[in-house]
Amino acid sequence: MPCFISLCLYIWLGLLPGQTSATVIEDIEVLVMLPKNNSYIFSIARVAPAIEYAKQRLKISGGVYSGLNFNVRYEDSDCGNDALFSLVDRSCEKKPDLVLGPVCEYAAAPVVRMASHWNIPVISTGALASGFSDKEKEYSHLTRISPSYLKMAETFSAMFHHFNWKDALLIFDDDKKERNCYFTLEGVHIKLMEEYHTVHIAINTKEEGLNADDIINYIYESEGRQIPGDRHRETDTGRQTPGDRDRETDTGRQTPGDRHRETDTGRQTPGDRHRETETGLYVLSLSQHGELNGGSSADSSRTEEVCPPL
Repeated sequence: MPCFISLCLYIWLGLLPGQTSATVIEDIEVLVMLPKNNSYIFSIARVAPAIEYAKQRLKISGGVYSGLNFNVRYEDSDCGNDALFSLVDRSCEKKPDLVLGPVCEYAAAPVVRMASHWNIPVISTGALASGFSDKEKEYSHLTRISPSYLKMAETFSAMFHHFNWKDALLIFDDDKKERNCYFTLEGVHIKLMEEYHTVHIAINTKEEGLNADDIINYIYESEGRQIPGDRHRETDTGRQTPGDRDRETDTGRQTPGDRHRETDTGRQTPGDRHRETETGLYVLSLSQHGELNGGSSADSSRTEEVCPPL
């Protein structure tokens, strides 16, 4: 009798995978939203082979997902509003059960909001900006498989604690499109501000991009140090740049040493901390609360007009 029971058990275990794959078939609609443009490292052409490989692995006989049939459809997200339009158009026919992507922040934000409202899970290797960490409201159904920029910022936070640094100068190039540099340093900025560090931001506003020599010279000048060589030097434009604060700007207007200057609109801007340098760096000094006003000189988290060294 025990042998007969064991034989029946072996037969049942042998037939179980075949019965599962033959009778339990469920279709899973997967919508992949990635750009077709191969200039992106996460384009459809680059990611699709990995997705197809994963499908084959999931179909292994006897596997946990062997009874599931994944119908994968690819849509061009184009790192913009096209991703949202594709999701809405696809949902008019049949809502997807799973969304893979988008990766770009501006494409992912509306898609994840809509998917969360429709109770559709979203898995993305992007959407790393700090705003996507809000999982209670807008982005409740988002799962990111890569460390966010806030997690990356924890590395900088540990460095600041180790070396006892207090001040930071964040320099980035804001392309106004994908804004990857902006979102990356946003996480660093948020983390450092939470710990009451002084954070200064320099934004490149010129189309030609940042020049390393100009950045170094600007930091020397803003610290009040003497640039290697003479403080009175001739710039690339042929104008003399004196060591004092009174200089001629690229627009031909005189910028006095005090904080009152004439803006492009012709209005006087009193005592603000926004100013554009000859290198095209737009500098803001922020307090621990993100305000544009300074504190007392005794406050370790105060803001200064110049950018201090790290």
